[in-house]
Amino acid sequence: MSRFQVYKIKKGRNALLVVDVQADIFSHFESRIVIPLLKQSEMPKALIRLHPVLNVNGVPYILMTTDMASISPAVLGEAIGTVKDQHHAITDAIDFLLQGYR
Repeated sequence: MSRFQVYKIKKGRNALLVVDVQADIFSHFESRIVIPLLKQSEMPKALIRLHPVLNVNGVPYILMTTDMASISPAVLGEAIGTVKDQHHAITDAIDFLLQGYR
């Protein structure tokens, strides 16, 4: 597991994409902090700073920062991509959520 990797979590017939945002130095913990991704077409009016648009394998997704959660690493499975090149937007969204600064 690695920070800013994108994982597909299967939920029945559906799948949910999540971004692992936990610092790699805490990879020994029995939980990971993840943020779900929602296809941009499913949420056309997002607060861009709080919910930035991320490109995952050529598809635009909204980072649902307000739905951040802790989950077991066993649920994550295999990574399907990375958004490491978009880490500034991700960390800015987390900071905005937690601190509310502008």
